[in-house]
Amino acid sequence: MNEPEFRLVPIRELHIHEEIDEGHVRQLVEDIRRTGWVFEPLWVDGPTGVILNGHHRFRALQELGAASVPAWVFDYEDARVRLRRWRRGPSISKVEVRQRGREGRPFPKKTTRHHIDHDLPAHPTPLVALWPRTWLTRSRIGLLPVLPLESRAPHPAAERLPAPGGRRTHASPLRAPTPRT
Repeated sequence: MNEPEFRLVPIRELHIHEEIDEGHVRQLVEDIRRTGWVFEPLWVDGPTGVILNGHHRFRALQELGAASVPAWVFDYEDARVRLRRWRRGPSISKVEVRQRGREGRPFPKKTTRHHIDHDLPAHPTPLVALWPRTWLTRSRIGLLPVLPLESRAPHPAAERLPAPGGRRTHASPLRAPTPRT
């Protein structure tokens, strides 16, 4: 297997293979909006764009208007990628998962369970990195997101982010740091 590759994958290139729980999606939308971050990338089959893990995050990001999603991309056919079921039932093949994803015929929620025998490092991604460029505006310090006010809550790690010039600030990663006088 080629090593999994982290990418920002355009939403329009992805396909779900499993239905979702709308209540869980609503909670994720609120969590992502509150923090401004996606903490866990999706898992995507590179050749087909079928989502293997992260259907709820995918749908939440769609609702938030993201143009792309953070994803670990790899080849699903590799033997180190295993497919199981959450519950008892007939076996499912990787071919069937790919086919249902491409044809838009998802399995019921929580049917498939994927495991990869590879350590995937943490890769939190700021929401602003996923928005369409038209949602950003130019300022004297660079690009700033145009967000509803309730979306501008600082991330818990924001105090550790270095400001320009090396100073630490309490700025949200979604806003420019306020200059100190």
